[in-house]
Amino acid sequence: KNLFGSRTRGTATRTSYEVIKRLELLSDDELRFLAAATAPERRLFMWAAMCRYYDFVAEFAEEVLRDRFLLGTNTVTQEDFSRFVVEKSLWHEELSEIKPSTLNKLRTNLFLAMREAGLLTDDGAIITPIVTPELKNVLENATPSEIRYFPVFEN
Repeated sequence: KNLFGSRTRGTATRTSYEVIKRLELLSDDELRFLAAATAPERRLFMWAAMCRYYDFVAEFAEEVLRDRFLLGTNTVTQEDFSRFVVEKSLWHEELSEIKPSTLNKLRTNLFLAMREAGLLTDDGAIITPIVTPELKNVLENATPSEIRYFPVFEN
């Protein structure tokens, strides 16, 4: 069966691999939460799992997506991604060695993931997610709290 709605077998294989990598990082309590969660909660929690797995994505989520939201600049653009990469390459020399085609693919996949999580519109507008008390509890049980990956105000 084509559970992910992929157009090709290769895409389905890559998607399955990505989901498995993220699920392997979850605790038993987090897996139970995920099994009982609503579709929007699952999308948001899998975004947090992606951030947990990929430091680059986590840093982008915190330093660009969330910061722009907190500053009232409610869009994230391709230029923001490019600036982020340039800033990070000062500390991570390996980033400056990545081919432009690889960076383009990374940007495309990152923006797709933000849209799929319901955090960004197609034109780059930031969407403030509805973080249910149950999801907030799971996110805040992580150390440090994973609420930092979302465009929300902490209270």
